[in-house]
Amino acid sequence: MNNEIFYCEDCKDDVSTYIEDREETFNVRGEDITINSQVRVCEHHHHDIYDEVLDSKNIEMAFEKFRWENDYLNPMEIKETREKYGLSQRGFASLLGVGSASIARYETGAVPTKSHHTLLKNMRDNHGFVKDLYEINANKLKRLDKQRMEERLDHEDAQSIIEETIQLYLKKTQIETDPIYNGYIKFNFDKLMNLIIYFSKNIGMLSKTKLMKLLFYTDFRHFKETGLSVTGLSYKKLPYGPVPNHHFLMLDSLLEKEAIDIVPFDSYEGEYIVPLIELNMDAFDKDELNIIHSVVTDFKYTNAQNISDHSHEEEGYKQAELNDLISYEYAEILK
Repeated sequence: MNNEIFYCEDCKDDVSTYIEDREETFNVRGEDITINSQVRVCEHHHHDIYDEVLDSKNIEMAFEKFRWENDYLNPMEIKETREKYGLSQRGFASLLGVGSASIARYETGAVPTKSHHTLLKNMRDNHGFVKDLYEINANKLKRLDKQRMEERLDHEDAQSIIEETIQLYLKKTQIETDPIYNGYIKFNFDKLMNLIIYFSKNIGMLSKTKLMKLLFYTDFRHFKETGLSVTGLSYKKLPYGPVPNHHFLMLDSLLEKEAIDIVPFDSYEGEYIVPLIELNMDAFDKDELNIIHSVVTDFKYTNAQNISDHSHEEEGYKQAELNDLISYEYAEILK
């Protein structure tokens, strides 16, 4: 781009030019923003020359620095927020109570006013704010925008319930501070989910009771071999054997995430796990997979009653009081 010919207003002629790096300060929404810019200069008399491409780039750099320093949404984030709710620019503007021309400018690079920035940030981050705003301004939306908005709000409500359930479960699993009760591993929800999918895909009509014991043996066998559990779960002594702590919430989280379904047996009492998502084998390393395969091999054809009886013979289960957590230190003498 150096030595290009541009028209120089001062020289009143086409001249050779070069590009100079310099610090420039721009005023963006009342704030001085200094950037390292590039300016085209006349080679003869060293006057600044207007270069639309460079000048636009410098202004955008100043805008982007302002956005970064003040946590403003960029044009793409504003567009993604609008499209998240299925709204046209006009519909989005009506919902926010601003001019549609403002939304068009913001999506093509203009920096929002401070009040508009607050609205846009709440639209992106605060589902409750969006619902309240929709209740106030729904009558201002056209039929199609209204229909799409209601569909997206219903979806967001469902997603919010899923996230709340999972976050509650994550919080519950992190209460146990002594690492001997989680196998010295931070709880990993993704690994747990894929482990359950693996078991339910490889063992037909896997009952909930049997699943709990398979998880126990996977974590304790892996701890025996490596000194670490697989999932980071802690296990509690209950009458039917060891089960993951907060196991009801664990299953609720997987149901809400639509990773599994739980279906009643036709011919006898109880329920079994149905996998609904694809298995991600990359969630496990080689040692973990070896342990998981061994657990399936050993217990695939063992019914729920027998695997429960087997788990009752484990020393860790015997030594724990009812409803107490089982220490992974007993993995060393696992049967």
